[in-house]
Amino acid sequence: MRDSIEEAQFETIKNILIEVLKECSSQEEYWGIQNHHPEKWMNILMEEVGEASKAVLESFPFQGDQKESNKRYWISEYRDELIQVAAVAISAIDSLDRNEGKETKNGK
Repeated sequence: MRDSIEEAQFETIKNILIEVLKECSSQEEYWGIQNHHPEKWMNILMEEVGEASKAVLESFPFQGDQKESNKRYWISEYRDELIQVAAVAISAIDSLDRNEGKETKNGK
C-alpha cells in the first residue's frame, strides 16, 4: 500500500486511523463490547452519520457569515463526527466477524 501513496499521505492516513482506533477504544470503554444484529448496527451508524450531517448543515451554508473561530469550531465538530462514524463502522465489522465466523471478503 505504501508504494501506491506518497509518504506524506500515508502519514496523514495513519494518524487518522490512530484517531479512529482511539475512538473505538473510548466507545468500547463506555459501552463495553457490543454484539448487535446488523440492523442495530445500521441504526447506530446512521445516527452517527446524521450527527455528521447536522454538523455540516449547521456550519457550511453560512461560511461567509461566520467568524473564523465559529467556522473552525464547526469544521472540528464535523471532523469529530466523521471519526465517530468510522469507529462505529469498524466496531460493526468487528462484531460481524466475531459473531458470524470471521469470514471476510478475502476468505481469510
